[in-house]
Amino acid sequence: MRELVAALPPLVAAGLLLRGVAAPRAAAAALAVAAASLSAFPTPWPVLLESQHRALTTGLEVTLITLGGLLFREVLAASRAEAQLGDWAAALSGDPVRRVLLVALGVVPFTESAAGFGVGAIVGIPLLLRMGLPPATAALVALLGLVAVPWGGLAPGTLVAARLSGISFQRLGELSAALSLPVFLVCGFSALAAVVGARRALLRAHELALVAACLWLGIAAANRLAGTALAGVLGGAVAIGGSAALIRVHEGRVPRPTPSQLRALSPYLALVALLLLSRAVAGLGRSLAATGTGRALSAASSPGLWLLLACIAAALLVGLDRRALAGAVRRSLARLRPVSLATIAFLATGSLMTAAGMSAALAEAASRLGPAYLLAAPWLGGLGGFLTGSNTGANAMFAAAQAEAAVRLGWPPDRLLAVHNVAASLLTMASAPRVTLALSLLDGERPEPGLFRRLLATDAAALALLSLLAAVAVPGR
Repeated sequence: MRELVAALPPLVAAGLLLRGVAAPRAAAAALAVAAASLSAFPTPWPVLLESQHRALTTGLEVTLITLGGLLFREVLAASRAEAQLGDWAAALSGDPVRRVLLVALGVVPFTESAAGFGVGAIVGIPLLLRMGLPPATAALVALLGLVAVPWGGLAPGTLVAARLSGISFQRLGELSAALSLPVFLVCGFSALAAVVGARRALLRAHELALVAACLWLGIAAANRLAGTALAGVLGGAVAIGGSAALIRVHEGRVPRPTPSQLRALSPYLALVALLLLSRAVAGLGRSLAATGTGRALSAASSPGLWLLLACIAAALLVGLDRRALAGAVRRSLARLRPVSLATIAFLATGSLMTAAGMSAALAEAASRLGPAYLLAAPWLGGLGGFLTGSNTGANAMFAAAQAEAAVRLGWPPDRLLAVHNVAASLLTMASAPRVTLALSLLDGERPEPGLFRRLLATDAAALALLSLLAAVAVPGR
């Protein structure tokens, strides 16, 4: 009975979202149900207040990051830099399949790995719109491109899972990479089918396999050679190179960008450089953690601050005047409100479930399945990703419980945690914060149940494959 009560908040959220209820309202309903469920999970007030304080702190940081991403996009749109790059990306290939592969398995994973928190979709949607895709299809394809979320924002979510479970960060990154190829293939095929139809997508499956393999091998190699934090960035770059090579082989040329297009590309280069610098500052802060300088550096390493610096750099690089910049700020703040409300409410729900023991109750109930738990574990991880919209949030909810279940059942916890990490990351693309963020870029668009259903159907197919992989790979030694 307690397990059923523990499952009510995510079930209520999922049901409302599938019925087309706006994300902030669905999130508020889930939070209300979680609060009402405390009667079955009595928890001391100090513990609850501390969990909500952490949720609010995280939510505010995520809001700052989201604002930076939205403002970055608005600056490029106001300066026509976005249009310039969209024209160049569209000119790279006249073939819709290769265009989709370039963006969905190259540009979006690369940008999301550098920035995280859905910024990959913020960059991908305008490019897809410029390529002539209808708004709803552009949003779907960009969201399906969020396949490298275990390494999103230079992998803080994977780091959280590693710390909570006592597993090596490097080891968890390598195992997550090994399991990710089915996710790349399933999501890539769904993106192609949305644009050209399932039959034509099947006929071009060899091209999908090539680009997906470039992303997979790039991430796997980078995990070993450069470390987990940079694996998604480098893997995305390899996938972009693979897509360009595919275009060159089949179409005979890859057009060079014009000087104005190169100038339009400079804000993206500044974005990646500044975000990488922020990670270096964070690492230096950790090494000096016991000193005042270390604490100051840690506070200054927030990605949100560096994203805003990237926005200022972008405005300077593209020559945006103050009036246009002020308009970009106003539009970004207007788009931010629903995204921020939904994100904070879902993080509060996840933190409340964790503090009250609801998340642990769900994991404990699943572990009683014995060997069949391997089939359920990816779905539990996916539930966390869907509920919080964040791999970090999902790992905070369920990673420790999943590792504990693996130990109870005599399985290597690192392998089960890798399955959980990939599954939790996968479902973030269908979460309310991510979908709301994507739709906020499409003027006049409202949440569509059909969009949620398509994303969830794709994710369910990938989760089914992860369940089969878990059953084969996890029990081994």
